[in-house]
This record gives sequence, C-alpha cells and structure tokens, in this order.
Amino acid sequence: MSEQTDGAGQHVLHRWMFTAAIILSLTTLLSAWTGYEATRWGTVYSSATRASTVARVDSVTASDVANRQLTTDILLFSDWFQAEVEGNTRVADEIRAHFRQEFVPVFEAWLGTAAEGGLPAGTPFDSDYELAADVEADRFREVATEASLEADRAGQTQDNYVLAALLHASVLFLAGISSKISGRRAQRLTVVLSGVAFVVAAFFTFSLPVLL
Repeated sequence: MSEQTDGAGQHVLHRWMFTAAIILSLTTLLSAWTGYEATRWGTVYSSATRASTVARVDSVTASDVANRQLTTDILLFSDWFQAEVEGNTRVADEIRAHFRQEFVPVFEAWLGTAAEGGLPAGTPFDSDYELAADVEADRFREVATEASLEADRAGQTQDNYVLAALLHASVLFLAGISSKISGRRAQRLTVVLSGVAFVVAAFFTFSLPVLL
C-alpha cells in the first residue's frame, strides 16, 4: 500500500514538473520574442529621433533664409517708397529692378490698388505676403513634430517590451527553482506561482504592438 502511495505521489510530482517544464519552454520562447521586439522598436526610435533632429535643423535653416529674405524685401521697399515719395523716379525704378522675383507679384498686386496718381494704403506686407521659405520651415516643423511623436511611441513600446522581458525572467526563475525545492507542497506552490506569472506576462506581451 505504501509503495502504491509513493508511486502515485511520484506520478503527481512528475506531472507538476512536466507543467513547470512546459512553462519554462513557453517562457523561453516569449523571452526571445520580447528581446526581438525591443530591438526592433529601438531601431524605430533611433530612426525617428534622427528624422526629427534633421527636420528641426532644416526648419531652422529655412526660417533663417526666410528672415533674410524678409529683411531684404523690407529694406528695398523702404528705399523705393522713399524715392517714390520724393519724386525721384529714376532711383525708384532702379531699386524696383532689384526686387526679389518672389516679392515682385506681391508688390505689383499692392501697387495695383492705388488710386490714380497716388500710392496705395499700407504696404505689400499687410496682405498676401508669404515666403516660400516660411512655408518650407512650417512643413519641416510638422515633420519634426510627427517624427518626435513617433519616437516617443516607439520608445515607450520598447520600454514595455523590456518590462515584459523582466516579467518573463521572473517566470523563468520561479519555474526553474520549483524542481530544486524540497517539499511537494512548496514545489506545487512555486509551479502555480510561475503559471500565474506566466499568464500575466504573456497577456501583457500580447497586448503590445508588434513590429515584424
């Protein structure tokens, strides 16, 4: 009778150890998966960060160009306006010939609003004046913002996969020591804990975005 009891006990123990082995195997696979995904999302984070930095630099460069162009247009227009008011037509025409091509249509549209024999109210800068460099700078800023948001998302996802890897490590620890613990009740408790931890870790892992 004692031998049968011992045999049954050993059989049950083997089943618990087999369960622990399955948990170890599945957790090992998930650990490898989380490591792979963390690396992939880390690459996305690095690429997005570089793209954001490049776009911000391009935005600053375009803004500098726009500021220089605006300064040029204002200075030339001021000189032209002074010459025009003073009646110095020759000088005014010479200055007008040096207007930037991008400014010419805006200036002519403004000049076309003048009453007969007079000058228009305001300046060309009050209505339709817009620099292509300013538009380009705004576009680069939008690209930088989008890339920065993508980097934030990728970085957070990478951190979550690292956390998942830590959860799987705890499962491996619990399942691994279950066979080293003396006492059947303690062994079973350790296997149960590893199983619960495995379910939690697996659920968390499968809830994360996947990048193949």
